Amino acid sequence: MLVDVSKIKEHPLNTEVYGSITPSDISTLKESIESLGLLQPLIVTKKYTLISGHRRLACLRELEIEQAECIVKDIEDDDAIVFIIESNRQRVKTARQQLNEAKYLFEYYGRHQGKRNDLSLVHNDAQVGIKTRDKVSNEVGTSRGTVSRLLYIDEHFPSLIDIIGTQITLNKAYLEVREYVRKKELDEAGEAFKKNGKTKEVLTKTYVLYNQSCEKMTQVEDSSVQYIFSSPPYHLIRDYGVRGSIGEDEDLNVYLERMMTVMKECFRVMRDDATMFLVYGDKYLNGSMLMSPERLIIKMIDYGFKLRNKIIWRKGVSNPESAKNRFTQNHEVIYFLTKTNKYKIDIDALRIDYKDPSPIYIAPSYHKPVKDNSVGTKSSRLKNPNGKVPNAVELLDDFVFASKRNQEKKKEANSYDIHNSTFPVELVDRFTGACLEPGDIGMDPFCGSGTVLESVIKHNGFGIGYDTQPKYIEYCEERLQ
Repeated sequence: MLVDVSKIKEHPLNTEVYGSITPSDISTLKESIESLGLLQPLIVTKKYTLISGHRRLACLRELEIEQAECIVKDIEDDDAIVFIIESNRQRVKTARQQLNEAKYLFEYYGRHQGKRNDLSLVHNDAQVGIKTRDKVSNEVGTSRGTVSRLLYIDEHFPSLIDIIGTQITLNKAYLEVREYVRKKELDEAGEAFKKNGKTKEVLTKTYVLYNQSCEKMTQVEDSSVQYIFSSPPYHLIRDYGVRGSIGEDEDLNVYLERMMTVMKECFRVMRDDATMFLVYGDKYLNGSMLMSPERLIIKMIDYGFKLRNKIIWRKGVSNPESAKNRFTQNHEVIYFLTKTNKYKIDIDALRIDYKDPSPIYIAPSYHKPVKDNSVGTKSSRLKNPNGKVPNAVELLDDFVFASKRNQEKKKEANSYDIHNSTFPVELVDRFTGACLEPGDIGMDPFCGSGTVLESVIKHNGFGIGYDTQPKYIEYCEERLQ
């Protein structure tokens, strides 16, 4: 039906959701209507409040067209927002507009307890019974993840919303805000810990946690720990929210001396047959690797540690790097150390399958020949039926995929893991199962999110963990329960 343009009123919610209409928004549409007329009717309520066609109405007014073809719908005021959003499904929307749509829809479904019947312009029976967040995502015309990220950014750093898509991508903005929130929480917890000045201790039948620096582990007796697995804080890489923590804003030599203080404490508490594994990475400074792990390991050897192996953990997923004149780093080194040459390790638990299924090992042709000048049966031997002892590269080959799964798990999580330097517990299990017997003590002097302690408890050991960040201690306590 034809309706006088002067009678049609814009719906205020349209402006609240999509913003004011500017001349540049309608310049092309205006030319089309002037040339071809109004090809698509407006949709209005019985009170002539506009539901669909706000930009078309603006063009009609500028062109001084007096009447417009309209479809009149019997729509309650409370339901208008759903129709407005549905009518804008096909438009290209900014992050702010998508966020506004989601907020209004959540508010609407909150009032209506998630139920709605025959309200959309094109009713979709498939939406009946699905979760509210999925329903909102469908009606906004985007993914559930996009809606979740927009809401999260708006809650914690709303000023970013208006530059998403122009100056920063949604995913990058989300990651930056997650890191901002994580650091803020850690800083607040660290400041509270500093003011309090008291060491928190969490003691259970299977583990004990100390909220303090591991530079003085006076609670642990000499020669009592059978197994240590840890990833020390790398030099100038992470900020864990506690001022004065090891690795934060300090000279490399100071960092190494503080790390040696910890390693001397580890040496003190280790049994003579104990084993230690350090997951340790390096960083670049002025275009060169610092070799900080190697510098520390040399100091440890000088002190009395035995370096048994440098195990390569190929992570499969490398962090993005801007350098274009060197190779990317997609592995970390796990340093295998002991206190003496006689230590406890079940090497059979670490064996892997032979690549060649033959039960006989035949010496390769380049081996020295036997007396009859040929490599014959005398140089062959039976293979161990339990598999071969892997070399330092083969040992963790299957954890290339475990690392990828760990990254995907972090990526898919709705809430950011409180510790952003975790590794798969399955990786730790490989070593724990070979080096720890039931009843033994396993320790992580930088326990973080508690992965090592989880592995120790799983293998019926008693876990000891130290960390200066109160949030990590709380996280460990929840996880280990």
